[in-house]
Amino acid sequence: MDIKYIEPTALHDEMLRLRQEEQMDFLECLTGMDWESLPKEMRRS
Repeated sequence: MDIKYIEPTALHDEMLRLRQEEQMDFLECLTGMDWESLPKEMRRS
């Protein structure tokens, strides 16, 4: 298995694209929690 380094900005951009275009939310997938359902004061922006 080859380990590849991905620039943080490139990873962020791809995760944002997948969320907007494919409705994939990685925080929800990883934690099982819908972070959008939290009150705004509890969310990180």
